[in-house]
Order: sequence, then C-alpha cells, then structure tokens
Amino acid sequence: MGIIILIIAAVIEGGLGVYCIATKSNHKRIRSWVHISAFATFVIFTLASVIQWSFRWKLPFYLFIGYMFLLDCQNGQEQCVL
Repeated sequence: MGIIILIIAAVIEGGLGVYCIATKSNHKRIRSWVHISAFATFVIFTLASVIQWSFRWKLPFYLFIGYMFLLDCQNGQEQCVL
C-alpha cells in the first residue's frame, strides 16, 4: 500500500511540475493546495489505519516540525526558545 501511495504522490507532483514548466509560472497557490490535500490525505489514511503510525513515519514528521520551527526562528520570530 505504501508503494501505491508513493507512486500516486510522485505522479501528482510530476504532473504539477510539468504544468508549471509548460505555463512558465510557479503557481504557488495551486502548489500550496496540493500540499495541504496531501497532508490531509495522509492524516485520513493514518486515522483509518491504512498507514500504520510507527517510527518510520514519526521520525520524518518530527524532523519536518523541527525544520519548520528553525525556519520560523530564522525569519525573526521573537518567540523562539533557541
């Protein structure tokens, strides 16, 4: 099941990349909606037990959260605890 989800995500991202190249524009709004829907799909699959929530998924999730925290601190947020 994981391979199928990975292939579907790669096809969607590849199609979006080709569309952006063909129209010669970045399409930030469309790209943002695709990423939000991908995250929502991941949450739904996790809650429906299609994807087992294990260390395999926790580590990248925690690394992503840490990366976003560091980006916020780098952008001048005064609430950072570093």
